[in-house]
Amino acid sequence: MEGITVRTQLENKQFQFTRNSAVVKLEFFSDNRVSGSIGSATFENVKFKKNRGNLERTKIAYIVKGRTIGKFFENDPLDEKEVELFFGTSCGLHY
Repeated sequence: MEGITVRTQLENKQFQFTRNSAVVKLEFFSDNRVSGSIGSATFENVKFKKNRGNLERTKIAYIVKGRTIGKFFENDPLDEKEVELFFGTSCGLHY
């Protein structure tokens, strides 16, 4: 189980954060695709890439971003959201 935070922007432009736990399952492929699930939401064939930002500053080495998926957990305030995951240098991904 991983701690998951869903961020939603309110009408007043402020953010609301909803936290819960969910099982995260990921399968990485050699052609820079990843498939998996986050709680009850699943996704397939999403691209992952190296972060072009400053690694020393951001500590983010890889980014998975793409497809629209559903709720992660029961009290997830968003029925749909775009997958966006960030991985640090210790995640073991190399390409």
